Amino acid sequence: MSRRSRRQRGKLLEAKREKKEKEIKAQLQQEMERRRQANLKPKPHKIGKRKTALLFAAAHSKHDRHQPDVGVSVTTRVRTIHLSSSPHPSWREMEKIQLHPVNPLDLHAEEDEGVPASLTGMAVDYLTRMALTGEDAAKTFNIACLGFQNSRYMCEDQYFETFYQLLNEVDELHKSGSADWIRLAAYPALALVTCDSLYRAGTGNPFHLKDGTVVPWISDRTCLPVTSHNIDEMVHRGIKLFENYEPLVAAKITFQGGYTGIIASGDGDYLTENTLWDFKVSIKEPNNRQLLQLLVYWQMGLKSIHPEYQKVKFLALFNPLTNTIYRLSTDQVSPECVRWLQNDVIGYGNGMPQF
Repeated sequence: MSRRSRRQRGKLLEAKREKKEKEIKAQLQQEMERRRQANLKPKPHKIGKRKTALLFAAAHSKHDRHQPDVGVSVTTRVRTIHLSSSPHPSWREMEKIQLHPVNPLDLHAEEDEGVPASLTGMAVDYLTRMALTGEDAAKTFNIACLGFQNSRYMCEDQYFETFYQLLNEVDELHKSGSADWIRLAAYPALALVTCDSLYRAGTGNPFHLKDGTVVPWISDRTCLPVTSHNIDEMVHRGIKLFENYEPLVAAKITFQGGYTGIIASGDGDYLTENTLWDFKVSIKEPNNRQLLQLLVYWQMGLKSIHPEYQKVKFLALFNPLTNTIYRLSTDQVSPECVRWLQNDVIGYGNGMPQF
């Protein structure tokens, strides 16, 4: 298939996805209103896959999610690569740029308040994207929506109403225009992202931590004073990054035309005019797998239908917790590494179809 044909096909799929999101969001609101008026309990045996798929704006068709019968996500593929003998550059070759934070953060706040670092990172990512793009909550938290709507908890009133109310709360806070909306939205956001694992790993329990305890911040909106402040500050650091460093071109970037039978899904964080960005919230320095993830995104972008990736000159990790940028020039990537990425990691040289 020619690049032009792939580009046209990608535009059609994107238009189809956006239309479906609007239709499904309307279905979700109608279903919630019906339950309120009729006070009916859902009957699991009558709610089939077709109906539940219509209840969330983030639900896409199998092809739209780039999920064929084989293939894994970028992050899963990166975890399986043996790095000891591979020709990739080291993260230590990345240029470190320390931005000057206005307000220093408590690096151990989440640990002290019982919030897993992974949840904090996802909440920062989603709220930053929401602030930058103006997306609604159903689109921003689409992974959580997909995980929830594919789980058995979809048919339980308690979980359904809680999930819907949390999405609405984030939307209302965002639309309020309050200077404090991000800090307040940190609480429902941290609850929503507990549903991400239902989609990414196929396991978990909504609004519960890995040890089985219910997250306390659903009902108590004062229990995370330092964590909510940290999230607010980190989101503002992300916003300032693109205001002062480079203007944003796209968020939640995808690679239509660059997926293969080996890597069938995956999306990056942000794209500016000449830099591909990934946000990593951590008290630690970067590692080689995080850099490899960026390298894979870059090569998939070059093979995709999107011409914007041809302008990429830098690959950058941004840690909003420490307000630090780690940047690698694409000129530092050897031809041997490019061949290894294309043939061995992604699978372009193996005669696999691209989609």
